[in-house]
Amino acid sequence: MVDRTNVVKSEDAAPKKKAPAKKAAPKKKPVSEDTVDQPVVHFTDNNEKVLVYFESGSAYITGSGHRFSRSEPLAEVTPDEANVLLRLSNFRLPSDEEKEMYYNNQEA
Repeated sequence: MVDRTNVVKSEDAAPKKKAPAKKAAPKKKPVSEDTVDQPVVHFTDNNEKVLVYFESGSAYITGSGHRFSRSEPLAEVTPDEANVLLRLSNFRLPSDEEKEMYYNNQEA
């Protein structure tokens, strides 16, 4: 005679089904310009370059090849590229004093 008290059946080993959720999760809204933390800066002249300050980090290279570093935190970029960079937490617009120092060094 066979003792079947220690036999495991597939129904016993399968995980039990969970009860359905009571409330469906809310749908997420797609990210738009209005929901981004940093505001978008609208520049009037698209041909004019915008001066951007690299505030934190060791270095950053943009898609167009501008290199920001601790030793050179300021660079002139296109308005479209400035909008992308200013949305990042480690970039900002420079103060008047920083602009003056940058342009004075460019002339020398």
